[in-house]
Amino acid sequence: MTEPSAAAPMPIRATPPTYRPFTIARAGELAAYKDLPAASQARITPVFIVAARDWDYDNEVFAKTPTAHLADLPKKLHAARGDRLAYLDLSLLDDEGLVHGQHPLHWLVTEAQKLGLLLMPLATPQSSAAFLSAAKSLHAANGRGIGIRLTTNDWPGINAGAATILMSAVGVGHSDVDLFLDFEAKVDALVVAAVQNEMHAASSTGWRHITTGGHSWPKDPPTGQGTFILPRAELDQYTASYVGLKGTSTLLPDFFDHLVANPEVTLDIDPKLLTISATLRYAAESQWVFVRGGLYKASGGKGKGGASVAPALQALIGHTLYGTPVRTKAETWIEAAAAGGPSGNPMTWRRWATYRHIEVTLHSLANSL
Repeated sequence: MTEPSAAAPMPIRATPPTYRPFTIARAGELAAYKDLPAASQARITPVFIVAARDWDYDNEVFAKTPTAHLADLPKKLHAARGDRLAYLDLSLLDDEGLVHGQHPLHWLVTEAQKLGLLLMPLATPQSSAAFLSAAKSLHAANGRGIGIRLTTNDWPGINAGAATILMSAVGVGHSDVDLFLDFEAKVDALVVAAVQNEMHAASSTGWRHITTGGHSWPKDPPTGQGTFILPRAELDQYTASYVGLKGTSTLLPDFFDHLVANPEVTLDIDPKLLTISATLRYAAESQWVFVRGGLYKASGGKGKGGASVAPALQALIGHTLYGTPVRTKAETWIEAAAAGGPSGNPMTWRRWATYRHIEVTLHSLANSL
């Protein structure tokens, strides 16, 4: 286990950037982390987002109590990440109340540490006073510090008070903070300039780490069957920012994204009523190949189950971006399923989409900057 050190400002980087993807802690995504080789795990520090509680549409109540919802999460996170460091984001939870007499943040971090997993709170200007109080107690006990995510209006160069207020509430200094500068879905040359300006200003501030990024997976993916190419704008903007800073005395940022998800999407429909098509979100460096096949699940016997999956994967295999810029373990599953092997389900598809996305991103960060 490695604790983050409270150190002086970061030196100019001589190694590839660290990847800190925001990851909803669901079965498919956590299975992807379990599949990653140790060398890949060493180059990432995920932000695990605790999923919202499921809603029982029949009875119009939450399907589980807060305690039941979180009960197995420390074990699941440890199985995915092992005895390493990760961040914990509780922003999707409602006002959960106490879990075993503790704030959910305090309980989750404490229980994970018993297993060997080191979790660090991820705070935002929207974090509740109770969350920040729990984060303060945890830092006093373990000295691990916090992560702070700021969207553009609250970046230090625009609103210096946003981070300062959070740091004061938790009782930490700059050297205890991993700062996330989130440009969200903004695609603009001004974003690149803003990132570079923030890094210039931060060179003497003493943040422990600075990570920049955003998201570009669309809220509404293309409809209909077919193969679609979607741009990974957040990676392109990060790359432009990073390359523009290389060779200077300025600190170089690490990178985050939201994998193959859009953080603004919320599902407000009874899962029993969902129509599901066979799909795969396939990372190919600065693009995604998105394939959608026939109906996997639909009412009235219209869903074809596993039979809908192989044709979509066959179309993917035939695309010129398939297997680029690097092959991963995901291709083994894709090719087997395309040939008539087990086709899995939506969790399986998300597992292999997430796995490939991480490996391709690590390849890009190591070879394209």
